[in-house]
Amino acid sequence: MDIFSNVAPVVGAATGLALAAFSAWYLLADADLPVLMTSVPAGAFRGKRVVIIGASTGIGRALALRLSRDGASIAVCSRSEAKLRELAAECLAAGAPKAVAHVVDVLDLDSHASLGADLAALMGGPIDVLVNNAGRSQRSLAEDTDIKVTADMMQLNVIGNISVTKAFLPAMLDRGSGHIMVTSSVAGKVGAPCSSSYAATKHAVQGYYSALRNEVSYRGVDVTLVCPGPVESEITKHAFTAEAGVKAADAGFKEDKSKRMTAERCAELMARALHNSKLYEIWVSPQPILLFTVLYQIAPTFASWVGATKVGPARVEGLRMGKPGYEAVQGLGVIFGAGAKAKKRD
Repeated sequence: MDIFSNVAPVVGAATGLALAAFSAWYLLADADLPVLMTSVPAGAFRGKRVVIIGASTGIGRALALRLSRDGASIAVCSRSEAKLRELAAECLAAGAPKAVAHVVDVLDLDSHASLGADLAALMGGPIDVLVNNAGRSQRSLAEDTDIKVTADMMQLNVIGNISVTKAFLPAMLDRGSGHIMVTSSVAGKVGAPCSSSYAATKHAVQGYYSALRNEVSYRGVDVTLVCPGPVESEITKHAFTAEAGVKAADAGFKEDKSKRMTAERCAELMARALHNSKLYEIWVSPQPILLFTVLYQIAPTFASWVGATKVGPARVEGLRMGKPGYEAVQGLGVIFGAGAKAKKRD
């Protein structure tokens, strides 16, 4: 009893210090712990045939170059043939033994029937990895957004995405091996204000691919969901707005890229999850978005209150001031501070 009495305070103090140290470290982290503890050995993707959908810019482009440096053969796909050809040449220069450019329209569902076989033929063998990265974001309030915008977003981010996956899945299952990586979003874990329809599409993506993983992993096909926060890319330029057919860039929206994760850093973390295929879901984001996402999972009542009273009003007011991104919610003050109040419309 005396020994326990002497040891207990020491153990308690050590535990408290460990938790404090971990919390302090986590506030500086840009991803969840398992992916940060994983590394990619040189040449890890040698012999792998990788298809990246949505590869012409941003995360997809950065990932194509990252995997090329470790020996992957790459098929880069999007609607922009000129950009794809340029990227394929860069992939070869970076170290890819083979790189092909192939035009893919995610919305053209009929064209997907032969997509898997076509790319396997172009790559000279079965596809080992599919990275389904295409999609568009949103910058508008739910009350203002035309229902056609929501329908168009569902068609692109969900239906088209699933259709592409189904073009590759049968061959992977027949072979008993393969890896499908899907770019979701932290908006698939949290109700992101000013992006209600986008959040709906990403929640759908989370549900579909989590279920798919449970159906196919034991048959040799791994499924990884990547949930990025704000990343430097052209995502705002092409984002949906309240009006169908009007992109955010055409509506005059601009964002401060300095407060975002670089596409190269995001690609590095994705490469780690591809190397360790049992990382079934990873979150990659600068703070405080990463912390807020964690809070939503472990303390949903508190996090929902923060979202409704602090983060939401700050972003709504930011949108009305022409700042549609995350500039309005940078720093921990938005979570633990007094919060913002969106002005009521006249």
